[in-house]
Amino acid sequence: EEVATEHFGVAVSPLRTAALLRDATLALVDSAATTTKQRSSARALLANLEARSAALFTAVRARLPTKAAEARLAAPEDLFAGDPVRTAWFQLDAALEELAAHATRRATGDASENLAAVARRAERLRADLAVVAERGSPDRYTHWAELRGKIVILHASPVEVGALVRKHIVDPVQAVILTSATLTTGGRFDYVRARLGLRDSTVSERTVDSPFDYARQALLYLPRDLPAPQEPGFGAAALDHIAALCDITHGRAFVLFTSHRALRLAATELRQRLPYPLLVGL
Repeated sequence: EEVATEHFGVAVSPLRTAALLRDATLALVDSAATTTKQRSSARALLANLEARSAALFTAVRARLPTKAAEARLAAPEDLFAGDPVRTAWFQLDAALEELAAHATRRATGDASENLAAVARRAERLRADLAVVAERGSPDRYTHWAELRGKIVILHASPVEVGALVRKHIVDPVQAVILTSATLTTGGRFDYVRARLGLRDSTVSERTVDSPFDYARQALLYLPRDLPAPQEPGFGAAALDHIAALCDITHGRAFVLFTSHRALRLAATELRQRLPYPLLVGL
């Protein structure tokens, strides 16, 4: 359900605009088939788009009720209701519409597919902006914002994904196999079936017991001297335990983290403390 929610949701950010600008520059400005006049016109159009994107996300950031560098929070219901956010949205929408129209007009010859792709992405971004900006009654989406340093990402996630899973994943194909270690609740599939829209009798269920003998092959270790995760000393104390356990296992360990930031900090520290090869997956 979580993966389906992410897949069927939308997200808009300056990073997405920047990626579109990069590829639009390659197609509209740097192409060998571009004339001097076309190049000048495209540069002006893309510069306007970049400025309008920056204006929107600056205005959005000023309206969010937190100054934290990293956070996830519900987007205010009136985020796009008034200026300057509403005007900035309309201006960015107009700039994207202009880019799509310009790319469509230029879509001839060998570069047609690249230009058509730019037009499609510009229109898709316009549509996704409308989803994050407009609130229905009742709204099919939950609206939230993610802060990553200076970057603001606006999300709209579907409240119910069952109908979407059925329409776009299950119905178009002959058979679908869903497998996971966490599909059952209390030994039953009722909850996940309801959430994914799989209530009918065409669904077959099977629970497969684990082949591992956990009593003989696993040890649960709960350190009692760690600070609470939200306290400043937690990271350093946790690294002490990780290093000690890696010494016991001679480096044979698979360590999981709840954030990329914690992973990077741990990798930097453990490389200096452990004599074993260290592989980091991002």
